[in-house]
Amino acid sequence: MTRDDLIGTWRTTGHALVAKDGTVTHPFGPGPHPGNLVYHPNGTVSVLVIRTDPMRLSSVQAPQERGAALDRCVAYVGTWEVKGDTVQHHIQTSINPDWVGTTQVRSARLEGDTLTLSPPPDAHGTVARISWVRVSR
Repeated sequence: MTRDDLIGTWRTTGHALVAKDGTVTHPFGPGPHPGNLVYHPNGTVSVLVIRTDPMRLSSVQAPQERGAALDRCVAYVGTWEVKGDTVQHHIQTSINPDWVGTTQVRSARLEGDTLTLSPPPDAHGTVARISWVRVSR
């Protein structure tokens, strides 16, 4: 896989967590999810994914309500590069302040216009599989 293979806009089609025992859960709902991934030729990456069931905010948005709404999405911008069979996202701005300044490494599998990205397994051996379909080049 090359950098040119990924350039374009992708729409998310699913986010699955696969436990060591094979159990599959969907933290963002069953999908497809409202969300895009953009790999720009200038080296910029942009990601926004929102749960299938976004919550509605009241007109008097309490801090707890806003915080709960933010827990229902992933959003960041940074730069990106392909290294072997991985894509590295160097986070510059994120809804999750703990990600700012980090590099999020994703193993990448490209089959036609379907891209699957997976971060390293968590401490329990659970693997996330985030799938995308190409919208444009």
